Amino acid sequence: MIAMRGAIVTVVAGLLFAAGGAAAAPADTGSVAVLERAPESRLGIDSLGPNVLPCLVATYSFGDATVQVTYTTAAIPPFAAWPAAPCASPRVKSVPANTSGDGSEALPPVLSYGDSFGWHLFFAFPSGFRDANACLFVSRFVPRFEYFLSATDGDPLSSFPAVLQP
Repeated sequence: MIAMRGAIVTVVAGLLFAAGGAAAAPADTGSVAVLERAPESRLGIDSLGPNVLPCLVATYSFGDATVQVTYTTAAIPPFAAWPAAPCASPRVKSVPANTSGDGSEALPPVLSYGDSFGWHLFFAFPSGFRDANACLFVSRFVPRFEYFLSATDGDPLSSFPAVLQP
């Protein structure tokens, strides 16, 4: 299990994030996201190429798409230098295009949310997924995750919401 380093998460930050994400909402705002695969502990964040960073990974269905969500408390030094995502929150970045490690296959589009307490969420979307839908998913996920994280005394395993509704 990944330790939280004593972080106290405020719901206010999540509410501000959610309000800012509303501007990026696509026409399909009625889609519900459902947890398909509960979070499991593993080593290595897929979207960062070869690494052994400890993380939790869960899978959601969102409309017709499958979204992989990864949580880590590992330091991600290049995060500040990554380009801003087309979402309303300055804490959401686009993870630079990467390869599978052997250079042969590009990974799907990934957004990352960096919390002020040092943890990160990575959202891997299928190729061709609209930016507005990606931002909508992130804007719904982050405040719920932060709420559950604070309600469970920092237990990330219990913080992945089962359902994200509009």
